[in-house]
Amino acid sequence: MSGGRGRPRSAAADTAILEAAVALFAEQGVEGASIDQIARRAGVTRATLYRRWATKEALLVEAIGRLREGGDERVEDWGDVDADAFVALMTDSVPDILGRPDLARLTARLLGAARSHPELLEAYWSGYLAPRRAAFIRSLEAMKTAGRLAADVDPEVFLDMVSGALLYRLLVRPDPFPPEARRAYCLALLRTAGLKV
Repeated sequence: MSGGRGRPRSAAADTAILEAAVALFAEQGVEGASIDQIARRAGVTRATLYRRWATKEALLVEAIGRLREGGDERVEDWGDVDADAFVALMTDSVPDILGRPDLARLTARLLGAARSHPELLEAYWSGYLAPRRAAFIRSLEAMKTAGRLAADVDPEVFLDMVSGALLYRLLVRPDPFPPEARRAYCLALLRTAGLKV
């Protein structure tokens, strides 16, 4: 994104662009979410998009990330996620995510595009997942030191197990999943993975 001279960026244009990008991606996949289509739906020019994002992939990654987090929280603001914050995230925020069909559709689209558009998955990994994963690994290491997690637990494997279980629950299981069941599932998942909650 550019920080050069000229008119200040319009927050309304940013919002319109991000909403258009995520809607088109959910509806039509990567091909349907072209820069032209996104600009048209957002009511802006192609130049406006390119002043903010260098590539379509960068735009889609930010749009998907904003939708997942509500647009309020940046990973740079997290600092070190302590054990209580990690547990709160897993028992307060994640259950809400598991109940959102829009995020299930987006996640399915993203995973479905992995073979034909590996650059999108790579951009999502490096721009969204990797920074959050690094924060969580720091948190898990601190939990090991504090005795809330066994010393021999591999944080990478722990995160893969938790993420895999959450993806399976989000995308594969068709049975109803009410809010109280989602929270109980997340708590059971943490306990099963070895975390003292």
